[in-house]
Amino acid sequence: MSYLIYCVLATPIDDEIALPIKVNEQPVLWVSERGLSIALSPNSEISSGQVTVDEQLRYGKLVETLHHDYDLIPMQYGSRFEKLSDVTLHLQEHYKHYLQLLEQVKGCVEMSIRMLLPDSAALITDSDDGASKASKEIESRSGLSYLQSRRIHYTAEGDSRSSQDSFKLIIDSKLAQLYISYRSDTGILAERQVHSRHYLVRREKVEAFTKALHEVMELDIGYLFLSGPWPPYHFVHKEKSSMDMLLEDIL
Repeated sequence: MSYLIYCVLATPIDDEIALPIKVNEQPVLWVSERGLSIALSPNSEISSGQVTVDEQLRYGKLVETLHHDYDLIPMQYGSRFEKLSDVTLHLQEHYKHYLQLLEQVKGCVEMSIRMLLPDSAALITDSDDGASKASKEIESRSGLSYLQSRRIHYTAEGDSRSSQDSFKLIIDSKLAQLYISYRSDTGILAERQVHSRHYLVRREKVEAFTKALHEVMELDIGYLFLSGPWPPYHFVHKEKSSMDMLLEDIL
């Protein structure tokens, strides 16, 4: 029997935590040690390489339900232990790190913004064989034609950077004093570059944060999408987890 891990939180003083009774007909359990508690469920059907969106959404829903009432560290989706004794040992070995993370996200939620950049940004690619492609272009086209194509490429790249810079300046001015820290990344969606920012926001400032973002949206600087509040997925893991990527896919 193995156990799927959901999150870590500080054990409440009364040692009673409200939990959904079951996940996939299995009870949700707690293992507590060193002032911390881990939520987990036994006999999960989730196995390596066989993950469905529905399973991830159920997983995320439970973490969100708990985060509504408690500060917590969402675990990377798919984290498992073979035995309950392994969970206890894990807390004994890593409790200082978890306590530090809990202090960093105490009283906070994650709010995310995504911005679709101009179409010209789609011309920019980062393929590993870019150098060889450029070499072939030089061989098959005149020097002038090749230089013109590179000018278009770098103009598009400049437009993309300019859009991102303008976006950041406007966002920063509107959201000043409304968040603690942020993480950012840029990816591709439907052949369009998407710039994302994830903010760590105190719960009591979520309303003001949301209002400020709506004011930015009215400026018509691009296609902006706001989502949250979420558990602080982007602020407790050094690398993106599958849950981070799922959230970005469904926003």
